[in-house]
Amino acid sequence: MQWSIKYSETYESACEAYELFKDNPGYVLPAAIAEKPELSFIDIYYLNEFHTLGTERVNAMSEGAIPVTRIRQRAEQIGDDDVEMFEEIILKVDRAYLKLRYEESEKKSKSKGNK
Repeated sequence: MQWSIKYSETYESACEAYELFKDNPGYVLPAAIAEKPELSFIDIYYLNEFHTLGTERVNAMSEGAIPVTRIRQRAEQIGDDDVEMFEEIILKVDRAYLKLRYEESEKKSKSKGNK
């Protein structure tokens, strides 16, 4: 997820640059490609569901958590056999996501304050 937050917006352009310059001597692989993690099928399943549920967030003064009721509804909607496990995984990923977003926001506001 850290990779997704850090590089998801630049990954496509990094791939394009790689294709253009990969044969040049001394070309360094862009970080967005070099740091991309290998994900298992189950990791991809939960990450995709997390991103789908991300549209259900309550956004007020700051980005809010995904509502638990919506997580349970989604598990039932897609026919996941273990609703409790689905909920637990999505909530853990969501907490980690919100923490990373908060830390990124703090870094940006500190760097703006130093200018």
